[in-house]
Amino acid sequence: MRKKWLKRGIGGLLLVAILVAGVFFGPLVYGLWQKGFFSQGAAKKQYEGTSIDNLKYMRTALLGYEDSEGQFPIAGGWMDAIKNRLNTDDLKKGESFKKLVYPEYEGQDGKYGYAFNDAISGKYHGDVKDPKTPMVFESTATELNAHGDPAKLRRHGGLAITMNGEILH
Repeated sequence: MRKKWLKRGIGGLLLVAILVAGVFFGPLVYGLWQKGFFSQGAAKKQYEGTSIDNLKYMRTALLGYEDSEGQFPIAGGWMDAIKNRLNTDDLKKGESFKKLVYPEYEGQDGKYGYAFNDAISGKYHGDVKDPKTPMVFESTATELNAHGDPAKLRRHGGLAITMNGEILH
């Protein structure tokens, strides 16, 4: 009889120890698992997005900037302002910056191919009356932080993304 209670006592203590360890270490292990710490072969990849993908990423980064800073960035430094908001954990280091480069210009130093609409510069999205106002567009100006009027700088047949996320062709 004594052995039976002893076995139950040890089993109960073991169960309690496992539960206590789970409570203390569970969140840590779960967090590491979510970040891919335990996964094999979860190699980071290169970015291979299209211009539409790039425009969507830039719009999201601009909206995130505006949400945290209270206004859109000043046009002359818009790419610099959002570049840290383009990072994703699945990309190799430095690959997220390619989201600011028109795909045909990849590998060409100093060429980007996108511009920010001056009409949005430094404003809060509520200040922009027309939700179809282009935010970022494929541009004939190719330098870093290019900006201006889409009616003058938008590449012929080039894409643009509006405040409400619509892609203009």
